[in-house]
Amino acid sequence: MPIWYLLQLTSLDFVVNRFFMKLFKTTDMQVVEICRDQLNFVLPSMQLVRRRTNFVRSPVTTDLVKFFSCVMLF
Repeated sequence: MPIWYLLQLTSLDFVVNRFFMKLFKTTDMQVVEICRDQLNFVLPSMQLVRRRTNFVRSPVTTDLVKFFSCVMLF
């Protein structure tokens, strides 16, 4: 992955973490992580990884790859 993409994901996670810090009036990241876990909140970076994995594994994507590989042959 390009470095700019990783930096953007880190920035998104930072915003979420800061939001939880202000919401629960704490600066302790362990408390923030516990709160996120209790609320079943997944960080945006993890959500994007899960969505990308699901997309790549989907039958539609597999069919598209097969289609475009056949088209490229002709």
